[in-house]
Amino acid sequence: GKSISKPAITGNLSICQQQSTTLDAGANYDSYAWQPNGESTQTITASQPGTYTVIVKKGNCSATNAVTVVQAASLNPFSLGNDTTFCGNFSKVLSTGNQSTIWSTGVTSAQISVSQPGQIIATQSNNCNTVSDTIVISQNPIPSVFIGNDTAFCEGELLLSAPSEMNSYVWNNGATSQTITVSQEGTYSVKITDANNCSNSDSITISSNCLNDIWIPNAFS
Repeated sequence: GKSISKPAITGNLSICQQQSTTLDAGANYDSYAWQPNGESTQTITASQPGTYTVIVKKGNCSATNAVTVVQAASLNPFSLGNDTTFCGNFSKVLSTGNQSTIWSTGVTSAQISVSQPGQIIATQSNNCNTVSDTIVISQNPIPSVFIGNDTAFCEGELLLSAPSEMNSYVWNNGATSQTITVSQEGTYSVKITDANNCSNSDSITISSNCLNDIWIPNAFS
């Protein structure tokens, strides 16, 4: 008997979940028999991974061929983390671990470093699906605080004053008020925290300039 060449089965051999592919055994044959589906048409729809075999006949000759359909992987969701607020200058690394991630900054890489506030979107795509995540990064200024230059005094009291309208004040002597009154030499510091939960601190050193009270006679007395 004469032989015929084996059929060239065409079609996408990689399918995503809940998708299908069309397999085509080619024209010019008298009959077709597919396994495991049992169809007798030139083309079939394959909606499951597996091996598909076709037997074709032309006249008294037959030939067979098989292809394997595999399931393509869908991309899993990912997270860039929670929205974040920084106080003052910052540098934050955002990472997905996927080299083909496309960032809204225009970069394609597994990670980027961000030093400006704003919304950042990371997107990954393949033949099956697209996944993305968004993070919003905010920036607040660091509050300024100045309680005075180092100074010296002898007797009396000195009022130390931190900026007003802060959420909290913590002095190193335990005070939690905006102002403190000091009469002892030493170093005093305050940590302030504002409504944005940003903190700063300042310190002042106070020394004594009291002269000794002991009277020293000079040569003329």
